[in-house]
Amino acid sequence: MKRRKLDVPVREQKQLKKERRVKDFADALEAIEKQLRLKSTSHRARVIQSTLHLVVRNSRKLMDASEMATKTHGFARAGGSRLARQWTADWIKKRSLPESDRGRHAKTWSLLNDPEVKDELKAYLRTNKWSMNPEKLVEYSKAKVVTEEMKKFVQDTKYLEADLFPRVGYKVVRGISLPTARRWLHGQGFEITEVKKGLFYDGTSHETNERPDNVAYRQEEFIPAFDAFWPYFVEYQVDNLELVVENQHRPLDNFGWY
Repeated sequence: MKRRKLDVPVREQKQLKKERRVKDFADALEAIEKQLRLKSTSHRARVIQSTLHLVVRNSRKLMDASEMATKTHGFARAGGSRLARQWTADWIKKRSLPESDRGRHAKTWSLLNDPEVKDELKAYLRTNKWSMNPEKLVEYSKAKVVTEEMKKFVQDTKYLEADLFPRVGYKVVRGISLPTARRWLHGQGFEITEVKKGLFYDGTSHETNERPDNVAYRQEEFIPAFDAFWPYFVEYQVDNLELVVENQHRPLDNFGWY
């Protein structure tokens, strides 16, 4: 019985497979080095980098490289090398970095997981302006908010702690922190944006709220001063612009400058 002749010999297939594997590891090493700038994932990313570096540059086996990398970066000896190999494989295939599972355990639960609390909180946030500024709520807990705002915040926090949560069967032990307020707002679709100062308009063609001092200056000083110039203005007839309307000019001695 004759052997089947392959298009690519077995030895060449193995060599090509080995070369592709080496190239994949080299590309993955180059990509992971670019991700080390991110502090949130730099610790685990360095384990992946060390593992790939030992395989690509030092020709180490993956098993030995993962053990050396985890030992160097202070990971547990029992499961550290296994995690390093898993992280490295995920990075090579999907370019995905390992994420922390902190706060994602099955025993970890949030009030926003309760549909009733979520609906109540969403309706309340939509109708109260303070919810758009979580920093002020934290300042209230530190007694840094001005007296005029304290009354409003007292009412708001009492609603959460004494009305909303007890109504659905929960009790608030501590106050609301800034990270919690931000997470709640983000979970309800709110975005924290920076409000920049805009231009002041006259209020006739633009729906813009003006500062009281600007309104007072315009009504009490600018407009009266402008009206004082009317006797000295040149006025033309509407039908014929060449004809000037004669005005009774006041003497300059009686003119008041503003």
